[in-house]
Amino acid sequence: MKMLVMAKSAQSIAYDALFAQAVEALRIHNPCGWKDGSCIAMRAGIEGATACCTGCKHLTSKGCTVEAITCKVWLCDYARRRPGNQAIATILDTLNRTAHDMLGSAMYCQQKSKQEMGL
Repeated sequence: MKMLVMAKSAQSIAYDALFAQAVEALRIHNPCGWKDGSCIAMRAGIEGATACCTGCKHLTSKGCTVEAITCKVWLCDYARRRPGNQAIATILDTLNRTAHDMLGSAMYCQQKSKQEMGL
Protein backbone atom coordinates (compact mmCIF):
# COMPACT_ATOMS: atom_id res chain seq x y z
CA MET A 1 0.00 0.00 0.00
CA LYS A 2 1.38 3.38 -1.00
CA MET A 3 1.25 6.21 1.51
CA LEU A 4 0.60 9.73 0.38
CA VAL A 5 3.16 12.21 1.60
CA MET A 6 2.02 15.79 1.73
CA ALA A 7 4.58 18.51 1.14
CA LYS A 8 5.01 21.02 3.92
CA SER A 9 3.99 24.54 3.08
CA ALA A 10 6.67 27.19 2.81
CA GLN A 11 5.24 28.87 5.92
CA SER A 12 5.40 25.62 7.86
CA ILE A 13 9.03 25.10 6.86
CA ALA A 14 9.86 28.69 7.82
CA TYR A 15 8.07 28.28 11.16
CA ASP A 16 10.02 25.10 11.94
CA ALA A 17 13.33 26.74 11.07
CA LEU A 18 12.65 29.86 13.15
CA PHE A 19 11.40 27.79 16.08
CA ALA A 20 14.53 25.60 15.97
CA GLN A 21 16.76 28.69 15.91
CA ALA A 22 14.97 30.14 18.94
CA VAL A 23 15.23 26.87 20.87
CA GLU A 24 18.95 26.61 20.11
CA ALA A 25 19.61 30.25 21.06
CA LEU A 26 17.79 29.75 24.37
CA ARG A 27 19.71 26.52 25.02
CA ILE A 28 23.06 28.17 24.38
CA HIS A 29 22.46 31.47 26.21
CA ASN A 30 19.98 30.44 28.97
CA PRO A 31 18.79 34.03 29.40
CA CYS A 32 16.25 33.08 32.05
CA GLY A 33 18.89 31.44 34.19
CA TRP A 34 16.84 28.32 34.86
CA LYS A 35 18.07 26.39 37.88
CA ASP A 36 16.18 23.90 40.04
CA GLY A 37 12.84 24.85 38.47
CA SER A 38 13.19 28.60 39.05
CA CYS A 39 14.14 31.43 36.75
CA ILE A 40 16.33 34.38 37.74
CA ALA A 41 13.35 36.64 38.42
CA MET A 42 11.80 34.09 40.77
CA ARG A 43 15.08 33.54 42.61
CA ALA A 44 15.60 37.31 42.88
CA GLY A 45 12.26 37.61 44.67
CA ILE A 46 10.71 39.90 42.06
CA GLU A 47 7.12 40.51 43.13
CA GLY A 48 4.70 38.48 41.04
CA ALA A 49 7.45 36.56 39.23
CA THR A 50 6.38 33.15 38.02
CA ALA A 51 7.53 30.92 35.21
CA CYS A 52 6.42 32.59 31.98
CA CYS A 53 4.25 29.67 30.96
CA THR A 54 2.44 29.29 34.28
CA GLY A 55 -1.25 28.90 33.49
CA CYS A 56 -0.74 28.20 29.79
CA LYS A 57 -3.22 25.69 28.37
CA HIS A 58 -0.36 23.88 26.61
CA LEU A 59 1.74 23.32 29.73
CA THR A 60 1.60 19.85 31.26
CA SER A 61 3.64 18.05 33.88
CA LYS A 62 5.87 16.89 31.00
CA GLY A 63 6.45 20.42 29.73
CA CYS A 64 5.06 22.27 26.74
CA THR A 65 2.94 20.23 24.36
CA VAL A 66 3.21 22.57 21.35
CA GLU A 67 5.80 24.53 19.43
CA ALA A 68 4.64 28.10 19.93
CA ILE A 69 7.23 30.47 18.49
CA THR A 70 5.72 33.48 20.26
CA CYS A 71 6.69 31.93 23.58
CA LYS A 72 10.23 31.13 22.46
CA VAL A 73 11.07 34.65 21.29
CA TRP A 74 9.76 36.45 24.39
CA LEU A 75 11.80 37.50 27.43
CA CYS A 76 10.51 39.21 30.55
CA ASP A 77 11.97 42.61 31.36
CA TYR A 78 14.05 41.21 34.20
CA ALA A 79 15.73 38.62 31.95
CA ARG A 80 16.08 41.16 29.13
CA ARG A 81 17.98 43.54 31.45
CA ARG A 82 20.14 40.79 32.97
CA PRO A 83 23.84 41.56 32.43
CA GLY A 84 25.14 39.59 29.49
CA ASN A 85 21.71 39.06 27.91
CA GLN A 86 21.92 41.80 25.27
CA ALA A 87 23.07 39.37 22.57
CA ILE A 88 20.29 36.83 23.17
CA ALA A 89 17.69 39.60 23.43
CA THR A 90 18.84 40.89 20.04
CA ILE A 91 18.75 37.38 18.55
CA LEU A 92 15.22 36.76 19.84
CA ASP A 93 14.03 40.19 18.69
CA THR A 94 15.41 39.47 15.21
CA LEU A 95 13.72 36.07 15.11
CA ASN A 96 10.50 37.71 16.27
CA ARG A 97 10.59 40.32 13.50
CA THR A 98 11.54 37.69 10.92
CA ALA A 99 8.71 35.41 12.01
CA HIS A 100 6.22 38.27 11.79
CA ASP A 101 7.47 39.27 8.34
CA MET A 102 7.44 35.69 7.02
CA LEU A 103 4.32 34.40 8.70
CA GLY A 104 2.15 37.47 9.06
CA SER A 105 0.20 38.74 12.02
CA ALA A 106 -1.32 35.32 12.79
CA MET A 107 2.02 34.47 14.38
CA TYR A 108 1.34 37.05 17.06
CA CYS A 109 -1.59 35.13 18.52
CA GLN A 110 -0.07 34.42 21.91
CA GLN A 111 0.35 30.79 22.86
CA LYS A 112 -0.91 29.53 19.53
CA SER A 113 0.82 26.51 18.15
CA LYS A 114 1.78 26.00 14.55
CA GLN A 115 -1.18 23.64 14.20
CA GLU A 116 -3.60 26.17 15.68
CA MET A 117 -2.42 28.69 13.08
CA GLY A 118 -3.12 26.20 10.30
CA LEU A 119 0.50 25.82 9.17
